[in-house]
Amino acid sequence: MGKRDSNPMEELVDRLVTQLTDTVEAMPESPPFGAVRLTQAEQLERYEKIRDNDQAWGKLIEEHSVDECLLYAEKMEKLRAKENE
Repeated sequence: MGKRDSNPMEELVDRLVTQLTDTVEAMPESPPFGAVRLTQAEQLERYEKIRDNDQAWGKLIEEHSVDECLLYAEKMEKLRAKENE
């Protein structure tokens, strides 16, 4: 038996999927839609608002993991110490 006849529509869909995938993979990584990059000063300002606020930390931990919050606090404390030198 010969090769099974291919469906032209399937070939078109395959080509389009390949092109779309290649285009998406070639795009530079960016922050999530609607996210805004903050300056270090803005990051510190935000951190200062929650630094000594147990309720704010509780909310942050609900939204993110404890590990992520600990890493965030460590990063911000280092940045804070550098700013205060």
